[in-house]
Amino acid sequence: MLWAGRVQRLTGVCIMLVSALIFRPTLRVGWPRLPGLLVVGALDAGANVLYSFASVVGLVSVAAVLASLFPVVSVILARFILRERLSRIQGAGVVCALAGVAFIASYADAPV
Repeated sequence: MLWAGRVQRLTGVCIMLVSALIFRPTLRVGWPRLPGLLVVGALDAGANVLYSFASVVGLVSVAAVLASLFPVVSVILARFILRERLSRIQGAGVVCALAGVAFIASYADAPV
């Protein structure tokens, strides 16, 4: 089951290497930022492994829809961590996305 996660990670590394060779960005990162980068990298790798696991073991249709909700998580984190205000349309989008998850979860339990 972890083979899918390895393929995803290898693909990402190859794309990053090619883009680094083409664009030649400066890769200097200050020591104070290193712990945050390590946490983000570990969470990203964990998310990819969990998505791979879900797509191999569970329904791909459900896993793909739930994985597509990452912008909602970004908006919610910006609201509570950065204290950003949500516009009415953003709030409506978050509510609709979470309602969609509830509908999908209730349908996944329904007998076929």
